[in-house]
Amino acid sequence: MAESKIIINPSGNLSGAEFQAVVDAYLSGLPAGTQVVATALGNNLLLLSGAGIQGIAGGVARTAVADVDHDVADTDVLIAYATLTAARAVNLPAVADVGVGRTIIVKDESGAATTFDISVTPDGAETIDGVAAAVAIAINYGFVTLYSTAAGWYTLGKLIV
Repeated sequence: MAESKIIINPSGNLSGAEFQAVVDAYLSGLPAGTQVVATALGNNLLLLSGAGIQGIAGGVARTAVADVDHDVADTDVLIAYATLTAARAVNLPAVADVGVGRTIIVKDESGAATTFDISVTPDGAETIDGVAAAVAIAINYGFVTLYSTAAGWYTLGKLIV
């Protein structure tokens, strides 16, 4: 299964050497012989790795969640709520456990988030966009895309209110 990482350099605040060190750290953790495809996204870098690199044309792996709270697993990329009958929580893993560049998308497919919101909650005292609080998807068919850095989780895109 392909693994994707977005290595973020917000506002270009890392020097070329610091950014390269982040990329090198990621690449050094891959098994020998792993295929890698990289593409620039402005000041950022998208890396796709894994046997066959199926994530490029094969779409995003979707985890359907059946109207329950959900602890993000190592294999989760897109967490989709097809039904909601109560407010739900998606619990993010600790940044130390996932490393820099982990990307997670949470989506309300049910169209019921205005009534039953989905709270995306950081681990312990960790933060999302510098705030130690959950991000709530409270609009029907809303979503939030997050990525991890050494400093915490950040939103890459969202339609939440």
